[in-house]
Amino acid sequence: MIRPLLLGTAALSLLAVPAMTQQKTIKIGFISSFSGPVAVIGNDMRNSFELGLDHVGRKLGGLPVEVIYEDDEIKPDVGLQKTQKLLQSDHVDFVVATSGRM
Repeated sequence: MIRPLLLGTAALSLLAVPAMTQQKTIKIGFISSFSGPVAVIGNDMRNSFELGLDHVGRKLGGLPVEVIYEDDEIKPDVGLQKTQKLLQSDHVDFVVATSGRM
């Protein structure tokens, strides 16, 4: 009785190995103002975000991270378009957005 159970468990673990080796990438959309008068702030924010990712080995929860940066050009309508693009076309998992006008 124990032998079939062990064989079944071994077979299931062999089937699970390919599923465990397939890693999902966490995609983050980052929207800020990278042009115009507040570009300095947007670029500093991008640099600090990259520095933070480098500090944790560019992984979150053990999964690799991909960041897609978009410039909102300090225009709310452009920011909305970029957000929709990130969600619908790029299929990001998270969106990080800032406003250059505070």
